[in-house]
Amino acid sequence: MNTNPMAKTVLCFGDSNTWGQTPDKSRRYSANERWTRQLQDMLGSDYYVIEEGLGGRVTNFDPDGRNDRNGKTYLLQAVPSHSPLDYFVIMLGTNDMKYRFERSANDVAEAVAELVDMAVEYQKGGDNQSMKVVVVAPVHIDHEAEWFSDMYPNDFDESSTTESKELAPILNDLSKKNGWIFVEAAKYSKVGKDGLHFSQGVSSFFGPTFKMFELVPLPTITVRSLQPGRIQKQHSVQLYTSLIHTGQASVAGTRTVTDWCVTISRKELTSSSSQTKNYVK
Repeated sequence: MNTNPMAKTVLCFGDSNTWGQTPDKSRRYSANERWTRQLQDMLGSDYYVIEEGLGGRVTNFDPDGRNDRNGKTYLLQAVPSHSPLDYFVIMLGTNDMKYRFERSANDVAEAVAELVDMAVEYQKGGDNQSMKVVVVAPVHIDHEAEWFSDMYPNDFDESSTTESKELAPILNDLSKKNGWIFVEAAKYSKVGKDGLHFSQGVSSFFGPTFKMFELVPLPTITVRSLQPGRIQKQHSVQLYTSLIHTGQASVAGTRTVTDWCVTISRKELTSSSSQTKNYVK
């Protein structure tokens, strides 16, 4: 529990890939492995990341008559429960792709948009009317994965893979139209041998590279060039979380400091105050 009264609230609403299911379904990824917890560690105490993931959750209908897996039904409780929200992150649609539900990528995208509209509408009547929406297109289903046919003979097939790949561009277009932040999980992660759930190591990698938080600045770092044969240069650099992994940062929004610094570690950049660092390439 984050006890910082000024922390921004980030609600992550999703299915088993937000809950932390392993591909072999033997366990839940531990807290330090799940992308939501990695995201919390990355952002620090100025943000409060809330996990609202549930296995089998769909967007806006009762799957197989189970209203407890209806995302729309639970969203009506989750958003008010955690409000006011600063970020609403939604990654749903994989379970909608079960072939017996006969849902197209367009159907799923419209359903995701419906849930986003519900969350936004609730926030309009609350204390925080500037909530940012982050729509995440789920990782692609892989019907050719080693365990896929044995684990999901009555759920997913090749058509599920096709629809899951078609979902991202549709959600991207909707996001552009509505001013939402869009993230495509397939660019940052892969499924495991079951063809559905994040593989070991990928779940933890997803959080630190989460594109939405390019918009969230970390402390300003002063980088001094100490390279032999060069005039010493000094720049105040506003670093962003997505750049921590690569060790790059923008200077005045136009240049990079990779010429002057070697490695900028995650731990060094998560404090709340500005720092001065000397790096020798």
